[in-house]
Amino acid sequence: MEDLQARLEKLLTDAEDCALIGKLATDARKREPFNRLAADLRGMAFDVRAVIALKLAEPGDDIQNPPLGRENGVSDEFFKCER
Repeated sequence: MEDLQARLEKLLTDAEDCALIGKLATDARKREPFNRLAADLRGMAFDVRAVIALKLAEPGDDIQNPPLGRENGVSDEFFKCER
């Protein structure tokens, strides 16, 4: 679980870095790839968070509706991710 959490933090940090680079780029041709990469990294972070939420689910829980609430350790950042 710790490796997933570390991976999640890395994805979110990289997404923020790419978004910042895209925002600071003066050339639109250079801006777009960084914005696209930031969106892709956020999507991967969304998927990792879903896996973490599934691992936190109790055995026998409905896997189709995993617990994604804040009470299960899912942060507010999860709900901001675009998919």
